[in-house]
Amino acid sequence: MDQIVFIGGMGRSGFNMLRNILDSHPEVTAGPELNLIDDAMALYHLLTHRLEGGHTDSPVSVEEIRNTIGAFINSVYAPYAQKQGKRIVIDRNPGALWSFPVLADIFPNAKFIHLIRDGRDVACSHRDVGVRALTRGAKLDPIRNAAVNSIYYCAALWSETQKFAWDNCGPESTLGRQGRAFTTFYENIVLSPESQTQAICDFLEIEYKPEMIRPEMFEHAQTVDGIWSVESDLNAPISMLSAGRWIDHLSLKDRIIFYARGQVGLRVTGYDDGLEWLFRGSSVSVHAATEAVDQARAEILGLSAGAQPASTSSLEVEKRPELILEKIIAEPVTEGGALGKPLPEFEAIMRSAQDAVRSFFTQGR
Repeated sequence: MDQIVFIGGMGRSGFNMLRNILDSHPEVTAGPELNLIDDAMALYHLLTHRLEGGHTDSPVSVEEIRNTIGAFINSVYAPYAQKQGKRIVIDRNPGALWSFPVLADIFPNAKFIHLIRDGRDVACSHRDVGVRALTRGAKLDPIRNAAVNSIYYCAALWSETQKFAWDNCGPESTLGRQGRAFTTFYENIVLSPESQTQAICDFLEIEYKPEMIRPEMFEHAQTVDGIWSVESDLNAPISMLSAGRWIDHLSLKDRIIFYARGQVGLRVTGYDDGLEWLFRGSSVSVHAATEAVDQARAEILGLSAGAQPASTSSLEVEKRPELILEKIIAEPVTEGGALGKPLPEFEAIMRSAQDAVRSFFTQGR
């Protein structure tokens, strides 16, 4: 095995599709879906936290812990790559994004791909997962449960993910300037699969193969649980049918809720700025639109009413940025803040949505 390539981002962004595209290259294998990185990074943070906090008298250094974690990951992927006769292993794990800086230190030769999808479509896909989980009576961890059951929380998680990615693996980040990180968009891949796959191949320094954009021609080792992945996703051809589905699937109330926490992410990623998108493909009356703003505000405030105080400290978030997701779903609306935003700012967001409604109908549709 010559190299590991880590793919991360917000879940439900087309990871299976990109995984299958790369897995169709003769030099590349997409490793088994073991969630290996999640477990390895959890152990890494546990050990380094204890070491740096003086909770252990172990003579082991942080560097030695990194080397040990790296050796463990290699011990799983290297034999797999050898068995497959491939020199590059793909680790496709959305949550790995939050560990890109640590993984970059552990694996100096590794490369990193951030996969982005329109957060509004991500929210639609999470809602689908929520329906399947409810039907099967499945229990999800708190963060995933929040994302699949609330447009607001999904928007928050998506937006925070994009901000972290921009700082840590975007074009101006250390990894970006080193040529070790690459950002690609789901929509670009499904609309222009050949050119986008070529760009990814150039980044990985492998030769583009036309068969890569026909991943359905190959067998890919994947796991189907009926909730996060379904049978129809297996070996599916590249399709643009799911791009922009939010236009038909998110009501105006849903859009306003998404805007309240996801607008920064939309701006950072270049999808949409401003408020015009709220009414795209919409055909509501001024009364219904005004009511949608009130309903969105009430729903967000209702979410916070049952929130439990966050146990995660700012120092913990600084050490493990992925813990910000836990803080997001545990921050109530109080005089001091509204789900992570100062109350005046939250009210300003709602007023801007009301102003957008008035402007939309005043200027004419």
